[in-house]
Amino acid sequence: MLKIGEKPDVNVTDGDGRTALMWAAANGEENLCAVFVSLGADLNLRDKRGRTALSHAAANGQSGAVKFLVERKANVNLADNNGIAPLMWACLNVHPQTAEFLLQHNADPNLKDKKGRTAARFVQETSAQYQQLAKMMVK
Repeated sequence: MLKIGEKPDVNVTDGDGRTALMWAAANGEENLCAVFVSLGADLNLRDKRGRTALSHAAANGQSGAVKFLVERKANVNLADNNGIAPLMWACLNVHPQTAEFLLQHNADPNLKDKKGRTAARFVQETSAQYQQLAKMMVK
C-alpha cells in the first residue's frame, strides 16, 4: 500500500513484461501516457519480447502516442528481440503517417532485423500481400 505522498511504481510489469505506459501507448491514450511519464515511467523499458512503449504505439499506428513518446526522447531505433524497430513495425502494419513521423525524427531506415529485413523490405512484402488480395477479389 502506498503511503501519503509516495509515488506508485509505474514501471511495474504484467506477466508479459508490459508496463502501464506500454498499454496506454498501444491504445493511443496520450493523456495516460503523460500521467505515467510524469510519475517516472521509463520510456525505453522493454517487455519480454523486447518491445518498448514506442514499438507498441508504432505497431498500432497510434501517431499521437508516437509523437508524445518521441518528443520526450524515446529511442526511435530501439529494436525488439527479433531486431524489429518502431519504424519497421509502422511499415509492417501499414501506418505511413507514423512511419513518416519516425523518419523525420531520425529513425534509421537501414536497420535490419534478425532475418536481414529493413523497413523498406517490410513495405515491399506488405505491398505484395495487398496486390495478391486485390487479384483474388477481381476474379
